[in-house]
Amino acid sequence: MTMILAGISAVNVYLSRVPLIPVQTQDECAKILQNSIPSSAVISQVKRSSFYQAGLLPAMAVLGKTPDEPPLGVLVSTDSHRRQLLGITHHLWQGPLFPKALYRINTAQTAEPLYAVSPELHFLLRCRETHTPAQALLLALQLCGTYELRPDLAEGFATRPVPLTCAQSLQNAAQWLPTGARGHKIARYAASLALDGSASPRESGFAAFAITSRRHGGAGLPAPRLNFEKSLSPLAKTHLPQRASIRYDFYWPEKHLACEYDSSWWHSDPLRAGADDQRRLAARTLNDDLIGVARQTLSTLPTATALFDKLAYILQGRTPRPLSPRTLASREELWRLCFGHHSFW
Repeated sequence: MTMILAGISAVNVYLSRVPLIPVQTQDECAKILQNSIPSSAVISQVKRSSFYQAGLLPAMAVLGKTPDEPPLGVLVSTDSHRRQLLGITHHLWQGPLFPKALYRINTAQTAEPLYAVSPELHFLLRCRETHTPAQALLLALQLCGTYELRPDLAEGFATRPVPLTCAQSLQNAAQWLPTGARGHKIARYAASLALDGSASPRESGFAAFAITSRRHGGAGLPAPRLNFEKSLSPLAKTHLPQRASIRYDFYWPEKHLACEYDSSWWHSDPLRAGADDQRRLAARTLNDDLIGVARQTLSTLPTATALFDKLAYILQGRTPRPLSPRTLASREELWRLCFGHHSFW
């Protein structure tokens, strides 16, 4: 009996780093979904498997639970395939599937083939469960980034060697949602703003706040390049002799504007401050202005607003108009989401 893991169980699969094989065609994905029915036997095998155990603790932390196992999430195509089994959460998908919407889990630890939703389908499913576009955008940036949420670690995240997906794949997947389907507006909006290359939740928060429209409380800035690497010229190498290139957290190439977020710009250590000065001088020789963004700057809404207004003036040639009370409330909510604890997975 076929079973497709979804929801927090899909996150468990991603965190476990188990090898995944994409199901190539739309028809094959549809056939697998039609046959997806949870069974006690397969559920027991999944819970005993090494890959499930490997991702269990971080998945529980993502869910905000520590003592108990999270419910096993299963994707089904019809209400008749739901089963009244203890510890099961059903996710219903009745729309069309796209090529590579499902992954086969490359394991011999279950008697029947086992599948998981792709990161793109996981994104669409989650977009049906939120009314906050900013949460969907933060999820998109995470899926397209080089990190994963790991609340069980002190840093709150871990580095992934390869992103789970890319912005273009999310945009393509969002187009498969029929107009009027639950979550389609949020999915298309968030996918349209998705960027590749975020390396941490803090970078995703900065990017999300920057590119979200002012109508939704954001800064409404053009999309930056994330973690953009630029080769050093011979003159620039005089300031950074041990480096062949410089990497900017955020870079707007048209305006030669770069930002460094949460680095040592706010530290008082004179040695680190000197290194930052060298980076700034190297950037200047490349005709780039490098702005350091201190953590304290983003810790309050007024100081964060002042920073993004400054960036808007540089990038757009004008100081933004004051927000209306209603939009200001949206900005405060967005600021809390972007620069607070990221929990939407």
